[in-house]
Amino acid sequence: MNLVEYKGKMGSGMIDAYKMLMAVRGTPAITVEQDKPTTISLSKYYGDVTALSCMLEVSDAVKDKLGLTFTVEGNNATITCSKQSAGLVTVKSSVGGTSMSREVAIICRAKAASNGGWL
Repeated sequence: MNLVEYKGKMGSGMIDAYKMLMAVRGTPAITVEQDKPTTISLSKYYGDVTALSCMLEVSDAVKDKLGLTFTVEGNNATITCSKQSAGLVTVKSSVGGTSMSREVAIICRAKAASNGGWL
């Protein structure tokens, strides 16, 4: 059996495995639709903190891999990915002089279900 023929062709199984691995390490995963702007609340990754200011940090490698562009207004980030792939971004914040950061996985696919599932 030549397994090279199957490389990268696992479809939803590959996405489910990636999401599961992210869950094991405590990293939330967000699925976005390719070329469609998606707005996410950055503050939800820190619980119910009212006086919170957030920003999004993305490496050049992840920007290139996902074709990712983003804007941040208040605690909301609007992201657009032009390439199907996955990568990690960092949500940074500070409250009361204490700095915090948390990784979030971004998964970009041609179509994204409204309930976060593949189908």
